[in-house]
This record gives sequence, structure tokens and C-alpha cells, in this order.
Amino acid sequence: MAAWIGGGTKVIDLEGKMLLPGFGDAHLHPYTNSVALCDVSGDTVKETLAKFRQCAKDQKDSEWVQGHGRDQSLFEGGNPDKALLDKILSDRPALPFEASGHDAWVNSRALEIAGIRSLTTSLSCPTTKAATRSWTSSPKGPPSSPGRTEDRSPKPSGAHTSIA
Repeated sequence: MAAWIGGGTKVIDLEGKMLLPGFGDAHLHPYTNSVALCDVSGDTVKETLAKFRQCAKDQKDSEWVQGHGRDQSLFEGGNPDKALLDKILSDRPALPFEASGHDAWVNSRALEIAGIRSLTTSLSCPTTKAATRSWTSSPKGPPSSPGRTEDRSPKPSGAHTSIA
């Protein structure tokens, strides 16, 4: 250790005690942050949608089209509408996660698979309404607790685990 001590080094005698580095938890979401999901981060709504469109092409053989990195602040009211995803992908379920991993945006097909319909009022999160609704009481697409749709999406395997 003496080789690392320089003129500006403050040496503290621990009197035989051990010092270990701290590992601060930055509140990560291992699934959405470690699985090789398609990047849908963009500086505009148009760019985000273009990236998701490319994800759908790249994941042409996947049952679900999944992505990560969406910036909610780009969308009016912070909640993108399912209709935007439906225009890009209507035959397969879409599940792009918000950058924090706390929210998922889904299309109509994903809502259908999850059993979320216009009269659904209580989903997987008991303390909040887990789907944002439009004025017609129809789910708009971004559940505030993505568990109900995430539970029905495929578990990571193969290419999705390439960086996990």
C-alpha cells in the first residue's frame, strides 16, 4: 500500500479494523435494465415511434415486441396513447418500458392478452388504478403498474438474455 501513498494522501490508521467499499443501490430494475430489449429512447415522440417501428422489424420473429428507454415527458400528460403503438403494430403485443422501468406502454393487443378491458377497474396494483383511461373509460395503454401485461409477456431467453 505504501506505493499508493503520495503527498496529498490522507492516511487513517484503522487500528486493525476492516474497511470495505460501499455498494450503493441506485434502484435498478434488473429485468428491464439487463435484458437485451430494443432501445426506444428518443428526443421527440416522432423519434421514439421510429425507434419502436425499427424494434418491431428487428423482433419480427418474437411473440411480443419489447423495448426500453421511453421518455414519458415527451408525451402529453406523460401518458402515451395505445393508438400510437397500434398504428405501428396491431397484430402482436407491444411492451416498451419507460426508462425507469416503472411503467410500460402497451398496445391494444397486449391489453387484450392481459384481459384489460374498458370495465376493468382494479388490476395488479391494489392502491392505484393500474391503467390510465381515456374519457371513454377505455384503457389508453400505459398501466401505472406494468405487472399485468408483463406477467403475460414471454420470459427472457435466447437473444433477450445475451447481455444479462
